Amino acid sequence: MGRDKATLPFGRHTVLEHVVETLMEAISGTSIVVVSAAGQKLPALPPSIQLTHDAKPARGPLEGMAAGLLVLPSYLDKAFVCSCDAPFVNPNVIRHLLKQLSNYDAAVPVDECDGNESDINDRGMHPLCAVYRRRVLTVIEKQLANNELRVRSMVKQLFANHLSTRELREFDPKLHCLQNMNTPHDYEVALNELRATSQELRQ
Repeated sequence: MGRDKATLPFGRHTVLEHVVETLMEAISGTSIVVVSAAGQKLPALPPSIQLTHDAKPARGPLEGMAAGLLVLPSYLDKAFVCSCDAPFVNPNVIRHLLKQLSNYDAAVPVDECDGNESDINDRGMHPLCAVYRRRVLTVIEKQLANNELRVRSMVKQLFANHLSTRELREFDPKLHCLQNMNTPHDYEVALNELRATSQELRQ
């Protein structure tokens, strides 16, 4: 979009502040890790939030996942992974994904297709609204060493529970949790959604 999405105004906060505040409804602040680019300026966050940065620049979200899992508190074996350009994280969706992890490496939403479960393909998978075991760090590091930066390629190597987005609609009927802001138009749409939600809550 030509701007740092983390610092874009979003209601009373910036996008990143909004995401972190929502995450704290489902996850303890001491368990949240925010990964940024080295030298990136971030808005003020609660002191309980752990901050870290990518080991290498410009290598996309897979590099960020590696950085976050590397410093994940030792008492945690799993992590919900999201990006700040998807501002409508949903605490109930997060809780559901955590419950569905079971003994899998990951619990990853996958789109429906013509009323049936989608094939596990690049378009149908949502790996940045998903839960991962700490142990997937080994897979990520190996892939990064081979300069393969696609998150979906990493997920395909895992023992993953692929959950139909149909399940998520119970908690998020319009699937706003999967809504990304990749363009100025997307940002305006998200702002309008936020205003509409705020008005509904006030009524």
